[in-house]
Amino acid sequence: NGKWVLNASAAELTNIWYGGLASICRKMQAIRVNYFLEDMVELRDEWTCDMLANGPDVEF
Repeated sequence: NGKWVLNASAAELTNIWYGGLASICRKMQAIRVNYFLEDMVELRDEWTCDMLANGPDVEF
């Protein structure tokens, strides 16, 4: 329908970011990995919103 667009650059950067967390999660139990990743995603979202809000003339 043309309403949804994939930003391939953002997807690649996110994939690289998740790859960096994979080495941290490798020896964790599944339930701990779920909580860890949930917290990391929340922190990254906050960081990204702060960076965008402080940028000049950026709408998001």
